[in-house]
Amino acid sequence: MIRLLAWEREKIFSRGWFLHFVFKQGVRLALNFAAEHALRSVLDAKEKNGYANPEVTVYREMLDEMYRRNEVCWIDSPNQKNQDRRLWKNSIRLVCLMLDEDSYYLLRTFYLIEMLHYNYDRLQIEMHKKRAYWNWEEMRAEILASLGPFEKLSPDDSSS
Repeated sequence: MIRLLAWEREKIFSRGWFLHFVFKQGVRLALNFAAEHALRSVLDAKEKNGYANPEVTVYREMLDEMYRRNEVCWIDSPNQKNQDRRLWKNSIRLVCLMLDEDSYYLLRTFYLIEMLHYNYDRLQIEMHKKRAYWNWEEMRAEILASLGPFEKLSPDDSSS
């Protein structure tokens, strides 16, 4: 049986403990510092003036939609909600900045998106293999129904 590192609870300094309580917090701190201090003026300018690459604008709109729809998943603890919101918002801003500024990452990110699209059926099969006791399609349909329909953005809407 394959187990997650989080299951290593018998040791106080296990790999799971390190991943969840040291590494993850370190990533949060680094991302938050970069977005809120070191690169804040650049991020603000990009959001005010727009991205140089129009595909980054579309990608940002999709990430913002994911962010809005994720709110139903956050736990009720105000502290946890704030940490998750802050991490997601800062991650989205930094990823879009990096993609807009560096074509190396931009091209590879869109190649990954293309591969995900091409292999979507295979990904669905793999996702469901070990989760056969859940009806994921039904759960997904209920969640989407509760959130409302996706709005397809027209070229005229991309500036907002």
